[in-house]
Amino acid sequence: MDQGIDIRALDEWMYAIQSALEELDPAANADPIALLQRTLDAMRERRAALRTIRHNQAGY
Repeated sequence: MDQGIDIRALDEWMYAIQSALEELDPAANADPIALLQRTLDAMRERRAALRTIRHNQAGY
């Protein structure tokens, strides 16, 4: 199965986004924070799906 991105790369991007979220001021940057948080949530869902696919392919 050809996957566009692997779990490790996704984890690295998620770490970078989480780090950026921690540094933004919530009062001054509400819209960008909301967008980054939605993106991070979508990435978490994709990571879970990739792990399920990997689990199903490995058989355990």
